[in-house]
Amino acid sequence: MTGGTMKSILLAGGILMTAFAAGAADDPPRTPDHDDRLRIAEQAMNPIVEELYNHRCLDESKVPAYTLPAIRAKTRQEWEAERQEILRQFASEIYGPLPPPPDKLTVQTLSVREDALNGLAVRKELRLIAEKNGRKFDFDVLLYVPRNAKTPPPVFIGLNFSGNQYYAPEKDVRLTRGPKFGKARWNATEPVPETWRSLSMSAWNFEEAVRRGYAVATACYGEIFPDNADGFRKSIYTLFYDEADLRPEYEIPLTELKQRPPRRMSALSAWAWGLIRIREALEREPLVDAGKAIAIGHSRLGKTALWAGANDPGFAAVISNNSGCLGAALSRRHFGETVQVFFYPHTFWGCGNLGKYVENENALPVDQHQLLALIAPRGLFVASSSRDLGADPRGEFLAWKHAAPVWRLYGFREDPPGEPPPLNQPAGGRLRYYMKEGKHSITVQDWRMYYDFADQLFR
Repeated sequence: MTGGTMKSILLAGGILMTAFAAGAADDPPRTPDHDDRLRIAEQAMNPIVEELYNHRCLDESKVPAYTLPAIRAKTRQEWEAERQEILRQFASEIYGPLPPPPDKLTVQTLSVREDALNGLAVRKELRLIAEKNGRKFDFDVLLYVPRNAKTPPPVFIGLNFSGNQYYAPEKDVRLTRGPKFGKARWNATEPVPETWRSLSMSAWNFEEAVRRGYAVATACYGEIFPDNADGFRKSIYTLFYDEADLRPEYEIPLTELKQRPPRRMSALSAWAWGLIRIREALEREPLVDAGKAIAIGHSRLGKTALWAGANDPGFAAVISNNSGCLGAALSRRHFGETVQVFFYPHTFWGCGNLGKYVENENALPVDQHQLLALIAPRGLFVASSSRDLGADPRGEFLAWKHAAPVWRLYGFREDPPGEPPPLNQPAGGRLRYYMKEGKHSITVQDWRMYYDFADQLFR
């Protein structure tokens, strides 16, 4: 928010609400200014996307031969040097560089509820306001903390798809300003349909988290970067670039587009930037221990958690749930979602250079086992689902396995099995993997595995 008058109102039921008297003009939804153009661009791509999905390789016998880039380091010191080059290559060729931190990050309390989750938790709604180059950008964070914790607890931090109000049991959580998640990702925001409330709450298992002694913080990814090709103009990149630089490719004349260097910005780097800002903001929150922060994400937000954790050593651990292509799964396997399937439907997820590797994965200077290795020696949990072939569960397991030597450089006795462990049975310690029987999802069962993992890391 850029203006308006604030006033604090003490409400019944233990809610302290900071209300904003500003009108809608100060708090607009982050939907495109020209949604008609975006609709036409997406509709033109639909037949191509459908064809790509129909021709994905889902047959293990048809996976081509490949050779992974080697992790060369034999000592911890050699790895620290190699790590910087690998990080640079991921930034240059896949995700784009992470934008720099803001000059100033302000945390504004929007509401406090002392009796959340039937009295188990304190709930806060926070607005993070980033300032850079004389500009401002903000997004909202939902935080649940165990009410009677004797010491500040560790905190799971992740982005959500549909808005904080979709996942909270209470109905008084603010509506997101991010566009509604769905097939057309430029739609306006909307309240939560009651038919979805119970289903969506299982994706963010707040009540069991606080019962287990953990805090949880989340923000809507669409408030940080709306998940569409025109998202740049409503995203954190407005802190760093002018309007002309943020136009989607379909609005740029072909002659100009040919002369431009490949785009360095990406949605994944924007989302990772937001995840890191949440962790930094929670360093000022006395109710949680931000030194024990765990980055977590599902699907494209699992890719985000890995990229944030690779860039920010402030995360004590990272959890990737069904993150698939350019997340935890090896790109060179060419199974399920490939670079081509990733890139064409949403070119804005990665940087412009990624287009060079469409149907050319063997030319990539890095592969995803090296991304996982960038998390070492911190905790890393890679989770797959047996029926989620698009995310290539075997490719996720193999990337996890090939990353293990880096943990051993730091003295951790990680010795992955040759084949994936039995379903629903995790393998490993500080570096952990498991595959649940099921489809592309994050479930209560997954969360329980993650609480057990955090127990072993911190307790």
